[in-house]
Amino acid sequence: MALREFSSVKVGDQLPEKVIPLTRGDLVNYAGVSGDLNPIHWDDDI
Repeated sequence: MALREFSSVKVGDQLPEKVIPLTRGDLVNYAGVSGDLNPIHWDDDI
């Protein structure tokens, strides 16, 4: 699909899906930089 300018997008247009893989490491890194170290965000045992 060709790259589109934001100004050309109209209500009702369909845009391609963008999938971004998210790993546990990503969550832990984000928790560290955001200061939110609550394990509920990344620990399966909680």
